[in-house]
Amino acid sequence: NGPGGALYLCDMYRKTIEHPTYLPEAIRKITDFETGKDLGRIYRILGLDDSSSPIPENELPGRMTSKELVGLLDHPDPWPRETARRLLLERWSEDLVPLLREKATSGETPAGRVLALWLLAGVEGIEEAEIAAALGDSDAGVRENGLVLVEGFPHPGGAILDRVVALSEDPHPRVRFQCALALGSLLEAEGRIEALSRIAEQGVADPWTRAAVLTSVGDRTPDLLERTLNWIDLSSTDAQSFLRALTGILGAQSGLDDLTAWGERLAESADPSSFSWRRAALLGLLEALQKKPEARGVEDLFDLLANGKDKVAADLEVLLASARSAAADAQNPVEDRLAAVDFLQHSTYSKVGETLQTLVDPFEPQDLQISAAKALARMPEAEAGIFLSDKDRWRSLTPPVRGAVFSNVLTRVHHITVFLDALERGDILASSIEPIDRNRLLKSPDAGFRERAERIFGGIRNPDRQKVFEDYLQCSSRL
Repeated sequence: NGPGGALYLCDMYRKTIEHPTYLPEAIRKITDFETGKDLGRIYRILGLDDSSSPIPENELPGRMTSKELVGLLDHPDPWPRETARRLLLERWSEDLVPLLREKATSGETPAGRVLALWLLAGVEGIEEAEIAAALGDSDAGVRENGLVLVEGFPHPGGAILDRVVALSEDPHPRVRFQCALALGSLLEAEGRIEALSRIAEQGVADPWTRAAVLTSVGDRTPDLLERTLNWIDLSSTDAQSFLRALTGILGAQSGLDDLTAWGERLAESADPSSFSWRRAALLGLLEALQKKPEARGVEDLFDLLANGKDKVAADLEVLLASARSAAADAQNPVEDRLAAVDFLQHSTYSKVGETLQTLVDPFEPQDLQISAAKALARMPEAEAGIFLSDKDRWRSLTPPVRGAVFSNVLTRVHHITVFLDALERGDILASSIEPIDRNRLLKSPDAGFRERAERIFGGIRNPDRQKVFEDYLQCSSRL
């Protein structure tokens, strides 16, 4: 955009537009890169009903005084006010501060007030009065910018903190989003966690809002979780995604005893309508627990989470049963069935293998097949590998499902052995294994696996794709 509300289009002309750096030396020597520099055009584009004329030279911003430039910040067109902002920075003097303070708090337009705020912030001249005015502004965009400025303001007072917390109930989602980010740096704000909970509940359908809240919770995760569990509705997929992420953070911050205590709290319920969100919350804990030293070598994370407490183990078994049922029910939405499989994968083959096997079926949705196959491939029991490498089963799978199975099989040594046996018997065709997975076996640190892989895959060569292309090109030229 440019003067007079018009759009200006620069039509550059050069005979050679390539930069000299990207041309061979021989070409650079014989090329005049300045040819055409005296040509080209600038188009001034107006709307069909726009009869405005170019701004006279004596009315351009560059001819104005600094005081006039401050007034120009309220101009309805972007170019004049942006140019005024630039010129004010170039001509900066302390005399501008009172003018900009007045503009920031009582300017005619939201755009003018925001530009004045940022001009003051850029020269470290902004004070609490201007930020407080921005936070209480009638325009949502000004309030949003006020929240951004709060984050970089040193030692904001109680009045500022109270206004920030109050904006957690703002009707505009962008303001609430920025409020969540600001609260991440205002750890001393009273009511911070309650405010974050309100923002998350109102904006739980927006992944950016969920992320903003989660990044701002700090070490108050247990408090936020307590308030989240009191939300009116935890049945939505979005609310459960938030719960899972929140308990994942809690799990990363907690020791095993605390995880068990939360597991007991989240698993205990006789209300089937709460099973889905309870599974989502526990899944975050299980995913965090999986990464802890105590989980090394543990086959059943549910047993580890129960930590020897029979009541917790019994409650977790109820939820496992509900997950088995939810995963197997073809009437459930695929998203719910996938969430149930995510929950089941942290158990053992003896408890959930039969359910997962029924899902590795060509008549099931492909995403569900892949999720169930991955879960089986990650299980340490040999029965899982035997099931997945079965001749008829393998040949019924689509290539994406096979790829998912084999890439996960390679993480379990005993499964690798089972699959190599099946490949050597011919139950699984060597050509059905993706090149990337073949290479992982051929480069395995285990000498025995490498030798067996060489015998199995040694005769397979990657096709020369360029030759195929050239053959087709020859055929097409004869048409």
